[in-house]
Amino acid sequence: FYKYLFANDAPLIVTEGKTDIRYLKAALKNLYVRYPRLIEKDAEGNFVYKFSFFRRTKRWKYFFGISLDGADAMRILYRYHVGNKRIPAYLNYFRQLSGLEQHKPVILLYDNELNSERPLKKFLSEDVHATGEQKAELRSSLQMHLIPDGKLFVVTNPLVGDKDECEIEDLFSDELLNLTLEGKTFCRKDKFDNSKYFGKEIFSKYVYENYKKIDFSRFIPLINAIDSVIAQTESPEK
Repeated sequence: FYKYLFANDAPLIVTEGKTDIRYLKAALKNLYVRYPRLIEKDAEGNFVYKFSFFRRTKRWKYFFGISLDGADAMRILYRYHVGNKRIPAYLNYFRQLSGLEQHKPVILLYDNELNSERPLKKFLSEDVHATGEQKAELRSSLQMHLIPDGKLFVVTNPLVGDKDECEIEDLFSDELLNLTLEGKTFCRKDKFDNSKYFGKEIFSKYVYENYKKIDFSRFIPLINAIDSVIAQTESPEK
């Protein structure tokens, strides 16, 4: 916790799944000129990200009970920040132990699902106990500060069209979502007929490999929210 969530030397983004990471990396490579705080090209022309993604490992699972996929990681990491009857409040513990504040922001990235019994709604209701005002702030700015004296935030993707909830895949064009590969079409569900469909794993790899020709304009509000969180937590001299 101290190494990755308190004394982290770069902003950390925690996603619901590994495919979200590929989407964001691809979007930033496509839009890199707009976001010098998040990504740059080195002298050899290689992209360099100025933040890191949370890597789920067997060690995290063993010590913290975090599964290798899914939204439970965000809830568990939040609980270790604030503490409860069974879990220590590590944020205050390491603040007192080191005499320092949390170094860089930690961003919990959720799909925008505030109405149904999906991970974001459960997290805000059962863990954060967010007020109506806080939820309204998240809806309007796509970001919410979770701990006033810490650097833990929740960020979500924008809504598309007249949808009242959106997964990150909804930020892609209908044309891309209807992509056909080797006679198969994209299916978002966890279980599907492999003879007819391909899933998020193959789709996300296609997005990452073809970032130059994909329209990422719907990702801009989401990346703006991430950029804003990092900007507001930078030290004054920066």
